[in-house]
Amino acid sequence: MASNEFSSDVDSAIGGSGEIRTVLVIGAGWVGRQIVGQFIAHGLCVTWLDQSSDALNSGLTWIAEHRAEICSANQDSIERAIGGGSSCEEVRTCTNIDDAGSPIDLVLETVSEQVSVKRKVLELVSARYPAPTVIASNSSYFTPSILSRFVHDSSRFANFHFHVPVWQTRLVDIASSPNTSKSTLERLSELSIRVGLHPLVQRVENPGYVFNWMLKAVLQSALQLRAKDVASPEDIDLAWKKVTGMPLGPFGMMDQIGLDLVYQTMSAARFVDGDAAWQPLLDQLSPLIDEGRLGVKVGCGFYKYGEFS
Repeated sequence: MASNEFSSDVDSAIGGSGEIRTVLVIGAGWVGRQIVGQFIAHGLCVTWLDQSSDALNSGLTWIAEHRAEICSANQDSIERAIGGGSSCEEVRTCTNIDDAGSPIDLVLETVSEQVSVKRKVLELVSARYPAPTVIASNSSYFTPSILSRFVHDSSRFANFHFHVPVWQTRLVDIASSPNTSKSTLERLSELSIRVGLHPLVQRVENPGYVFNWMLKAVLQSALQLRAKDVASPEDIDLAWKKVTGMPLGPFGMMDQIGLDLVYQTMSAARFVDGDAAWQPLLDQLSPLIDEGRLGVKVGCGFYKYGEFS
């Protein structure tokens, strides 16, 4: 991956800070709770910040309900991680950054896919946690260069993007801006492996990384077929599953990701591809979102599901 050269004292300070053990995760949404669950299962000391105490409590309940499933899927990596050092069994929650405490090795934001929201969060944590704290974004589509300008000392910033369900996909995207230091990428890569995930490090910046870039074309095509009334979502998914052998079709994938997250990502894609390509597709998602049909996480989206588990 292309990266600029930095002063030796910056790289040595970051590189000399050791492995990441204490993490501040910001955002208690669908992805944030899965990341927190994966982290604490592998013994990281996690502080979890969200403005809503209800969202945090809901997230803690979700993690408790899924802890056995997460641990079962990660048994080998959990044993290696716990065996390699001290571990924390519980997550600490707070609704104000002033209560987040320190030291923090990594701040990871998982807030909504809106530049204005991410900017506010990144500027806040950048001011509060100087180097060698790594600051990262779980953005699904924005390139690191769009966000790194909001971070003081952008050599310590990178995108650190998780796929859901985190404990099943076992993959995390790591993407740097031209200013990201090699040490930052190494620390995030080492952390990924330690928490049972494969780090896929991008060589150059690309909106949507690798999988989301490919998935964009699949979901776009599926929604176009639905808009043209070529086939129902059920038949479109059936065609995909029968030919590829995959367990989910495009509409099932969107339900699993969360229609609100899909909407946010497609909205971000408009900055690259323009409104004409995406607005007709966003218009298909809007009525479902307005009705609260966000996908698997609430029991219904394009499809209806049994009691969410």
